[in-house]
Amino acid sequence: MTFKQAQERGWQVKKGSKAATVVFFKKVEVGEEAAGTDDDGDRRVVPVLRSYPVFHASQVEGIPTYVPPLPEEVPWRKPETAATILDASGIKVREGGDRAFYSPTTDHIQLPPHSSFAGPEEWAATALHELGHATGHPSRLARDLRGRYGSQAYAMEELRAEIASAMLATELSIPADIPQHASYIDSWLAVLRRDRRAIFAAAADAQRITDWCLSQYPAYRAAQDADAEGDNIAAVTAADEPRPSIPAAVAALGPMPTHIARRLNPQPAAEAGPPPPSPAVEEVPTWTYAPR
Repeated sequence: MTFKQAQERGWQVKKGSKAATVVFFKKVEVGEEAAGTDDDGDRRVVPVLRSYPVFHASQVEGIPTYVPPLPEEVPWRKPETAATILDASGIKVREGGDRAFYSPTTDHIQLPPHSSFAGPEEWAATALHELGHATGHPSRLARDLRGRYGSQAYAMEELRAEIASAMLATELSIPADIPQHASYIDSWLAVLRRDRRAIFAAAADAQRITDWCLSQYPAYRAAQDADAEGDNIAAVTAADEPRPSIPAAVAALGPMPTHIARRLNPQPAAEAGPPPPSPAVEEVPTWTYAPR
């Protein structure tokens, strides 16, 4: 908060506290009566940029201790589909703290209290991102998760998880902030500029992550099993049916064009007869050159 905001509430910024600067940006639409309109007199957008010195709550005396709202007091609920997949995955999910991460050592996902998220979309995007990392465990898709922060291996894993998060949100009909996903992915692509195929490899791995996560959703798994069973029945039925002979299949097509019939059924060559008699010697013309 700013110094003024603290004073308005009867709180006091501690002496010697150093403020941090935050930047506020927005676009304001101006009309014909405002200065700076274009030649056509249309309304246009003007960017506004302001900075404010602010203080952290720990630097303010008198401010009450923050108490997070109870689950029933949060004005939104977790998306049921994402929560169902998370529960069915068998991966431990712990709530608390101010960071979201997956720990390969303990094989658990850590998420901040869901009351700290702005809404269900933000919670789902974060939870599905960490679930994407968790699929790399040796008991699941077995990826190498030992990459250090800033390394190419770490960047590749972040790409996989973020693309999978966007894919899952789309499949589950959860509103997703695609520009935000794209911005996150682009930040890690900067580490991988030397490998132009990295994004395609990450996308392929993300599809495997998505398929694994969706397979944990009971309704989706039942639909997949039903489709597979139908394909097997169709394959067995097709194998049991007698196959028509090639001539019968050709006859079922109807009369063929003449030029095709000739190629398929060429006429036998006529039997060779006796060679024609050789001409008599006197009948063979003799060519001579007579100069003019």
